[in-house]
Amino acid sequence: MRIDNQLPGGNVIVQQIDGHNALLKRELRDTAGNWFYWKFRAEFDEPGDYAFTFLEGASIGNRGAAVSVDKGKTWTWGGVSEADKKAETFRHHAATAGEVWFCVCVPYMQSDWDEFMASMPEGTFHCEELCRSRKGRSVELLTWGNGPKAILVTTRHHCQESMATHSLEGMLREVAANPFKYKEYTFYAVPFADKDGVEDGDQGKNRKPHDHARDYGANAIYPEVKAIMALAYRVKPVLLFDMHCPWLRGPTDPGRHHGVFDRFGAGIAREFSASFERRHAVRRIVEHVRELHAGQDDGHVGGRPSMGASRAVDRDSVRESA
Repeated sequence: MRIDNQLPGGNVIVQQIDGHNALLKRELRDTAGNWFYWKFRAEFDEPGDYAFTFLEGASIGNRGAAVSVDKGKTWTWGGVSEADKKAETFRHHAATAGEVWFCVCVPYMQSDWDEFMASMPEGTFHCEELCRSRKGRSVELLTWGNGPKAILVTTRHHCQESMATHSLEGMLREVAANPFKYKEYTFYAVPFADKDGVEDGDQGKNRKPHDHARDYGANAIYPEVKAIMALAYRVKPVLLFDMHCPWLRGPTDPGRHHGVFDRFGAGIAREFSASFERRHAVRRIVEHVRELHAGQDDGHVGGRPSMGASRAVDRDSVRESA
């Protein structure tokens, strides 16, 4: 068995390989403290059962590892039965020799965004360059609609919180499919607020001297943040919704799920809790997520929603929920 990080978003340090067992660590790079992201590829010389154990903190989610046997085109969860969160170990049965990709979550990379754009009818969205990243990558800005009220949605200020971008795609598909329902709005979306971190496989969270989410202000250092601030000043959104999925598992109970909706900030509270109708619409979102994942309910539904506990789910149901 051979293991490396030479894939988009790759992140792993190989400590030891002994037969079908591997001892691994995460690359923290410029992150202060510890964080949980990893992604690697393994080349198996023979079929069989393999085990991967991570050192130094929480590394395995509630559904085990995300697994791709087609070099990142599609992903499935390894499954609860293949995960040992106490030992920070996951297992994989290789039916054949060959290359398999593994990740702590279902990734969302530049290739996924390009596939989404290509899947939509021409002219559905307007996509332009918001700015260039520090490393010269193009950072996308998507626009839809021409209503008088602007909504600005961003994801990946913490670059490996990929489920947020799956959710964003679901939101955009919903808007495009139901233009009359959203005729009052113009939607602006920035899918990759830390484009370099996404593609390079950085942790992103708590990046030194500070991460992208903590960069807002007069002395911003990241091109994406500067451009998002300029956009917000220009379009004056009634709602600015920055989407995160900030932890691997529940903060106190290792068995809790924590994935899609973390919290509703002041902006969404103002826009969607201003009337009974809008408050009820947000409530329906929560109920729909619960229906999709019956038996895993640890959220709370109230008059003013607070969703500090939620779902760790596959990419299709995340998009459907959105």
